[in-house]
Amino acid sequence: MKKILLPALAVLTTVSASAAIKVNWPSNPTATLEVVEKPIGQGDAVAQTTMPVGGEYVTTSTGPCQVTISLGDQRVATVYSAAPTENITIDVPEDGVAILSGTPLMDGITQFRLQTTPLENQVGEIQMLAQTDPALAQQKYDDLVAAYQKVFTDYLEGDLSSATATYALLNLEGQQFLDYYSRLTPEAQNSILMPLVERQKAGVEKKLAAEKRTLELQSGTVEAPAFTLLDLNDKPVSLKDFRGKWVVLDFWGAWCRWCIKGFPELKEAYKDAAGKFEVIGIDNRDTPERWKEAVAKYELPWVNVYNPDSPEGLALLENYAVQGFPTKVIIDPQGIIRHVTVGEDPSFFTVLRELIK
Repeated sequence: MKKILLPALAVLTTVSASAAIKVNWPSNPTATLEVVEKPIGQGDAVAQTTMPVGGEYVTTSTGPCQVTISLGDQRVATVYSAAPTENITIDVPEDGVAILSGTPLMDGITQFRLQTTPLENQVGEIQMLAQTDPALAQQKYDDLVAAYQKVFTDYLEGDLSSATATYALLNLEGQQFLDYYSRLTPEAQNSILMPLVERQKAGVEKKLAAEKRTLELQSGTVEAPAFTLLDLNDKPVSLKDFRGKWVVLDFWGAWCRWCIKGFPELKEAYKDAAGKFEVIGIDNRDTPERWKEAVAKYELPWVNVYNPDSPEGLALLENYAVQGFPTKVIIDPQGIIRHVTVGEDPSFFTVLRELIK
């Protein structure tokens, strides 16, 4: 079963145009809130401070900015500010959905949250169901995602000209995102959220291109792109050295929880196959020291190489259409790619056994 995660949890992030922000929290009246302000589309400068519940925070950026308000690990709201005359109020009930008001956009976001919060609350139940009935859990999750997206597509069918429309768009993905993006009016394109929309558009286009590339790679006609990387002893390892063998490329990182979770089953399959295939573990986004420590810690018995964070390293990931970690690629003895699996998916091992038997 796929990892359960709603496609765009931006719904937990509220959007506004505001210069003065006040939080009312009757059940927590003496709390001190953490405030992080970041300009939109103007680099990565960040200002951090605190504010008391019932107090007022006034934005300091000269242009549009994002203000996130939290209490410890709990995010209360994130506000997008533009106009100095706007005043936003966040009323946090003891139970239920926080009510944001002060502008038409805040009212719209609140209506979104009232519809989507009950859907989000079902994720925990689906995760529990996945432990006993993965197929039913996946179906319920797919239905949940469809209902979640419908909240925003229903809105966009009636409004493609406001800042609220651009917020709704941020909660979509894939071709659906691009379809509605192409229909935005010039008024919507003036929204302070458009830098975020444009950034998401670039990510969506990159992901769709990678998905197309993955389908090409799995056509059974594509030769695996060549590469040469250094192993634990700084000796070069080339893919061509393994021609004549079945090979599994495992793109991973020590920082990747799902990569680590998959090691035991991969080690078991590697041992049971008794030399029928070789694994080349390709570490990404680690320092060389952390990579070597992880190889030793998890006792990885196969060939281990390091993919540096460089233009060449990024090109390797693009060549193999790596969209996430782990990604496992099965290559046949003739050097042809036969299968690509993104994420930790038990079905990979079924495919592997069928191919190499």
